[in-house]
Amino acid sequence: MPLPAGFLQRRLQAAFAGHPEYTAPVVDTTRHQQLLETNEKFELAHPTARAAFPAEGHFVWNGADDLAPFGSDAGYTALQEFLEWRLRNRESPLGDCMTWVIESVGEMEVSAYNTDLVDRTTLTNQIENEEFDDRQFVWTLDVTVIATAFGQFITEGVIDRDARPALEIALRRQLLHADILRNEWPHASTYEANLNELRPRSGQLLEHAERSGTRGHRW
Repeated sequence: MPLPAGFLQRRLQAAFAGHPEYTAPVVDTTRHQQLLETNEKFELAHPTARAAFPAEGHFVWNGADDLAPFGSDAGYTALQEFLEWRLRNRESPLGDCMTWVIESVGEMEVSAYNTDLVDRTTLTNQIENEEFDDRQFVWTLDVTVIATAFGQFITEGVIDRDARPALEIALRRQLLHADILRNEWPHASTYEANLNELRPRSGQLLEHAERSGTRGHRW
């Protein structure tokens, strides 16, 4: 029985990843450059992303929907900055970019961006505290993390493993944020539905992409 496409390459990469002479796969940034120039997300998306969200009208591709990953000002900016970062860092894992995002946007150590933040009492106190800028340090930070992760997904067909814990925290905290504000925010239910549709893409689907060799744009 023939081996699956890319099987040997993936096994060799796994075996030698800790070797001092090992070089990480280099990302082909053609799609990233084209997306920066045209912003045609659906047309330029990686096949894995288009298979996950096959309808051009799906909210993921909507650049004018504040409830979509790239539709808000923060989400759009995060996508552009991820694309520019990738052009400069073709061999780096997404976790490196995520560290930069959390430390710059959140003004915090990356180690502090953890599950302790996904707590109803903590988040409620932050929202009610007039001296705490929850718009910046909750909403903008989480949206930036989500857009950064899905920026990689739509261009490379995967979200690197080292970035997924931060993505899960962002998705969970935004779900909690919407639930807390449910009675005063009419879009809470729609936002929750969007977030819940994104969550499986950060796990099972991406594991499938790794196993099947559809990472793409990494040679």
